Amino acid sequence: MAVLIAAATALQAADKYVKREVRGAWLATVYNIDWPSKQGSTIAIRREQQNEMKKYLDILQASGLNAVYFQTRPMADALYKSSYEPVSHYFTGTRGSRLPWDPLQFMVEECHKRGMECHAWVNPYRWKKKSDPEWNTRQDKELKDNNMLISHNGEVIFNPALKAEGKNPFTLTSKPGDGSYQDFLNNETRYSRLTRSFPERAQKLFAASEEAAKARYEHLQRLVELYK
Repeated sequence: MAVLIAAATALQAADKYVKREVRGAWLATVYNIDWPSKQGSTIAIRREQQNEMKKYLDILQASGLNAVYFQTRPMADALYKSSYEPVSHYFTGTRGSRLPWDPLQFMVEECHKRGMECHAWVNPYRWKKKSDPEWNTRQDKELKDNNMLISHNGEVIFNPALKAEGKNPFTLTSKPGDGSYQDFLNNETRYSRLTRSFPERAQKLFAASEEAAKARYEHLQRLVELYK
């Protein structure tokens, strides 16, 4: 009886704490530190890049990690579909070229297949390091023409003092979700399994998760207003 009481007490206490810890790794794309090892936009290179990414995730999963911090904006550029940033030089070999496929979308899909989280890692200010070439895509020229950049010892960043001039260096390109958050969760295998095994707890966790997602998006919207 004492053992059963102790076990029940331990379970009640455990419910007060988060049972899943984050064990993550950074996947750096700047200067191709981690990925991709080969730049380009051909079908053959695309296959190599995707296989390399999947191998990387397999290793992390086998090592017991459950999250990846994927560098999607290393140098005022994008490794995802963007109407604001040029395609990354580190991905295709040519800054501002056509996006042959979406690395961030692929990474998210592959992470979810493995029950892992994918976090987008962005560098908000860096435009170029001293050793980098002078970027000259359409987007880069607009930044220079509008005096959005500032240089110090050969390194160039977005000018954080623009707010004082009434300019807004912060742009939110993500749109609010137009579907059901709960439907999205239930369509994910890892979440639907939780619903089948622990329906009441899953409902509470999903509701809390939805509120947290809304709060994060509202925080981003407040940042936009703050920089106006």
